[in-house]
Amino acid sequence: MLRGILGQSQSALSQSVLGLLGVALLSTAAACGDGNDSSGKAGDDGTEKAFEREWEWLEPDGAFCRDGSRAPLAVSVNPDSKDLMIFLEGGGACYDKATCLGSFSTVGHQFLLMGGLFDETVPNNPVKGWNMVYVPYCTGDSHAGTNPSGDVPGGPSGQKFVGYTNMGVFLKTIVPMFPNLERVLLTGISAGGFGASANAVQVMEAFPKDVKGILIDDSGPAMANKYLSSCLQDRWRTLWGLDDSMLKDCGDACPNKDDFMVDFSKHLAATYSDRKSGIIESSEDGIIRGFFGVGQNNCTASITDLVPAAAFTEGLLDFRSQLSAYPNFYTYYPNSMQHTWLSSPSLYSYSIGDVALVDWVTAIINDQPTSNVGP
Repeated sequence: MLRGILGQSQSALSQSVLGLLGVALLSTAAACGDGNDSSGKAGDDGTEKAFEREWEWLEPDGAFCRDGSRAPLAVSVNPDSKDLMIFLEGGGACYDKATCLGSFSTVGHQFLLMGGLFDETVPNNPVKGWNMVYVPYCTGDSHAGTNPSGDVPGGPSGQKFVGYTNMGVFLKTIVPMFPNLERVLLTGISAGGFGASANAVQVMEAFPKDVKGILIDDSGPAMANKYLSSCLQDRWRTLWGLDDSMLKDCGDACPNKDDFMVDFSKHLAATYSDRKSGIIESSEDGIIRGFFGVGQNNCTASITDLVPAAAFTEGLLDFRSQLSAYPNFYTYYPNSMQHTWLSSPSLYSYSIGDVALVDWVTAIINDQPTSNVGP
């Protein structure tokens, strides 16, 4: 196990969670060697040894949850790998009284889901043996905020919506730890999917130019204001401080401050045209339909007022159409209500026609030919 990286101390909370984490990981994440240099190395007898994944919690100074407590991250190093996955955790969002009640404001729930990309017992796991960074979610801003003192209408005040700011702090720790990388996969689920896109520019620019960045957003869709109301986009922008995060990164490519989600995705696809990226989103995702549903009726609806399934699917197809000019960006739309895939066993069992989800993800990561799939 890594010990005392950068001299960081750990709080009692992160130490107790680390104990639980170790039990979960060591029972699921020891992979058998398959000839991949990043998953094992030869032992004294010449046979390949399995890479045994272990994790260390770090608490870089200056990173906070929305309640003001310290925000940590977890790091797992394989010195034989030249690849890194940065995975952003999901967990709701905080933008009104009801949504804030369901959004994490502190850390203590990490690694509850250990399937999908974290299951290294699966032979065709595309990130098996990679270096990994796990970013817990406790800022309520889809990892996108820069507002250290946000007052939620009808909800809590003085909230630290600093997910994007935290990522900048984390990168100062992460980048020097991995000096010989060839690829970085930035991904996440739900709020972490939104956050992967929102942080793509600062993450990709933090690493040397010869490191290829790859973006896969799981269940954090962008839509035009016909489907994702302008009032809700504006609420996120002002409450979370998006003018100083993703909109600052987007610049003139995002001229409409209350209809910026699709423009931002186009900006990413155009800026990083030399690499593949993509989004996975169920055509009837029941969670995101509630997340977007708050914006209905001029933002007077509640999270239980789901966007109609047909309208949500139409919004996804409109997004695909608008991104069709970018041959490096792809979509995979399961005809399902399931929310999130990359940390689920469904990653390895789900297919649309003859295109398995895991094969589509692998093609994105390995820069292989792929296509838009579903619904």
